[in-house]
Amino acid sequence: MLRKIILLVFVFITLFSLYGSASAHGLLSTKSQEIEGYKVEHTVSADGSSILANYPITYSFRLSTKDSDKDVPFESADIDFSKKDGNVVISASLKGSEDPYAVTQLDASMPTSGDYQVSITFNLSKGKAAEAKTVQAKFDFTIGENPSIPKVSPTNTSNSDKNSSPGYILGGVALVVGILLGRFGHNLFGFLTDKEN
Repeated sequence: MLRKIILLVFVFITLFSLYGSASAHGLLSTKSQEIEGYKVEHTVSADGSSILANYPITYSFRLSTKDSDKDVPFESADIDFSKKDGNVVISASLKGSEDPYAVTQLDASMPTSGDYQVSITFNLSKGKAAEAKTVQAKFDFTIGENPSIPKVSPTNTSNSDKNSSPGYILGGVALVVGILLGRFGHNLFGFLTDKEN
């Protein structure tokens, strides 16, 4: 009986500590702009609940008609992520969409916290027009400071982080102890269980 109680306590500690460290991939923001009969949608999603520096974020872009919300295929898309001061941080050219979808996405992480702007240019096919057409949109967003990244300064060169995943460590220790108790606990606590049976 005691062995079962100890095992349940360690399982509870393991599950509780791992729960705080895990999170699901989710939508963090959606914005849209209407430009010359088109609508550009920009969505941001990640494995956490915040947009943080040095953390992978999925940036998705969709091009549709303004009135009917019908996807508009494009040949390619040029994307620039820049700080609000104008310095380009990431620049990418992405392959176009295939019918019937007009979506492209990019996984990226911004190097520092602060205010950013993403600019996307959809390059449409010539079609019946004499020249290829482009649709451009810009979206502002803010990147938060990542608390899990240690701060290194000239006066503090320590790379230790006070918030470095104690849940994983505690959960791992509890899991190992729970397995060991389950496997060898009858030998350790045999004298107690014999009296109870």
